[in-house]
Amino acid sequence: MFAGHTEVSTPIQDDPMSRQRHTTVEDIFDEEVSELTSPGDPRNLARFVERFPMEPHRLQKGTTQFEQWQSENVRAGRDEWYPFASESEWETVGWLVANVGQSAIEEYLKLDITKKQSNLSFSSKYKLNKKLNELPTGPDWECETISITGDRVDKHGHAFVEEVELWRRDPVECVCELIGNPAFKDYLAYLPEHVYGDASGENRLYDEMWTAEWWWKIQDEPLNP
Repeated sequence: MFAGHTEVSTPIQDDPMSRQRHTTVEDIFDEEVSELTSPGDPRNLARFVERFPMEPHRLQKGTTQFEQWQSENVRAGRDEWYPFASESEWETVGWLVANVGQSAIEEYLKLDITKKQSNLSFSSKYKLNKKLNELPTGPDWECETISITGDRVDKHGHAFVEEVELWRRDPVECVCELIGNPAFKDYLAYLPEHVYGDASGENRLYDEMWTAEWWWKIQDEPLNP
């Protein structure tokens, strides 16, 4: 964040390229959905955007997990398709994982035509999973066992106690992974916006975190030393 002050300006209509940068699943809807919404629904209104008037200031530069993994591959002389042998093998694995169950994958790899013509670098589901485990992943899951005391009692008057597993991830690590994941680089916002449904700026729209007041207010405050 950085110091700076805003000036009130006439909202400008959002251009297609800028809108594409902030597109989310909720922004994409078909005619059937549009017919079900009311005339005042934000999804049926044009978007006029007033962007924060200053560019972001970079405080420091870091290395993402993906960049670290990529650097390790370069130092080891591996190509971009590692841990798979080629681009075609990468595409094959992607299709298998997305469309075929574990048992069917094993059957596919045992087919005579697969073994003779596919020339894959793995011959079983076990070996495929070992390669998949070499790919970068998100934050580790942590399991914690907690005891919950219920509101029912046994014949001795003691409350029933149940042990349950709580699976969780570190939210800070999750945010770091999302920001550092190159797959999301065109869908992240680093500056706030005021969004309106009309050119006069009278109908304010709120549909993402960066379109609300808090981010704009914080962005406009002096930077602490």
